[in-house]
Amino acid sequence: MTIVWILFAGWVLYFALRGYLQGIWVTLLGLFGFAVAYGASLLWAKDAGVAIQGYGLGSTAAMMVASVVIFILAYLLASTLPKLFLEKWLDKKTFIARLAGAGAGTVLGCFSGLVIVWGATFLSAAWQSRAGNTVPAQLAVPQPLATAAGKLIGGVAQAGSKAVGAKEIHSQLMGALLANPEQFVEGFSSLSDSGVMEQFFNDGTAQYYMARKDYASLQQTPAFKNIAQQEGVQSISKLALAGKDGDPTKVQQSEINETLAHNMTFVWRRMEYLKTNPEVQQILNDPEVIKLVQDKNPLNIMFNAKVSRLVDLIMQEDSAMESHDFTQLKPGNPLGGLGEVKPEASRTVKPVKIYKWVDDNGNMQYTDYDNTPEHKRANAELMTAQGE
Repeated sequence: MTIVWILFAGWVLYFALRGYLQGIWVTLLGLFGFAVAYGASLLWAKDAGVAIQGYGLGSTAAMMVASVVIFILAYLLASTLPKLFLEKWLDKKTFIARLAGAGAGTVLGCFSGLVIVWGATFLSAAWQSRAGNTVPAQLAVPQPLATAAGKLIGGVAQAGSKAVGAKEIHSQLMGALLANPEQFVEGFSSLSDSGVMEQFFNDGTAQYYMARKDYASLQQTPAFKNIAQQEGVQSISKLALAGKDGDPTKVQQSEINETLAHNMTFVWRRMEYLKTNPEVQQILNDPEVIKLVQDKNPLNIMFNAKVSRLVDLIMQEDSAMESHDFTQLKPGNPLGGLGEVKPEASRTVKPVKIYKWVDDNGNMQYTDYDNTPEHKRANAELMTAQGE
């Protein structure tokens, strides 16, 4: 038995004993306070998070801090104030009331304990994602506890986001990622370490198809196939697409490819559209942001205010972007690369010629000349030429 099991059991036992001593009514008041606190954090955490972002916190970190503070305050108010008015009645403790209180206390202890376990799992995964960092076996979170905590937090987060009006797909995504914090962090770290994301966005052929929203052809490019098979992409995509079933193993590769093609196209077009945005360029060239990207620490990246602001800018939907002509772009990194804003003239490259050919399995392929097999080049059909 690991130390975590012992601590969890001790935590639940404490709440059970506390419930027995206080009786059923006071313990139920604690459960009521727990529910009220959760509702309050859902309703007000977003606005409170925006208000405290000015103190150097990123949007994610600010919302987490606001949620915790509001939760604690609401819990104390909801569970403490009623006791002042109902103290005499609540203090009546028969043996049955004490036993019922112990049962309710056990439930409260399990819920609150699993919340703590989830936090420990997330922090442990983030710590171990860096090379050389390991957690002793005795301090590792047992898998049954981690799974139970993930299902609780993921389910509550998904239900809560729906309650405040979030889109169905966003609610499912949040629930899936929070239900599997270890896989999410591992996937994020794997993807950031590989460098394939930068390679993909710099690929001229991929850019050509993204500029035209040609998702089918994009999926046939070597750059897309490379990124689609990355362990980090596979892990995060399966979690996001698991949906209501919650089983990532049921997600088909075709679903991953289709969703990835749409999402990567949106991000690339958005980055290209924002390439002249002064705020974006200032963030990209900020020494602090450059160091964060080089260090590749997922926890620091997710909680950094400047990175959070950059993500907010990129993910904003903008109807004006739809009328922007992306087909005249010169291949290259649309944002010029971290730490260096390249002038437009320096990004000019030779036109990218795309060839259509049929592979040995009868599937249609679209590649540039270098990536077309030699025995297929004679019959390959020249489709387009970017920049001509």
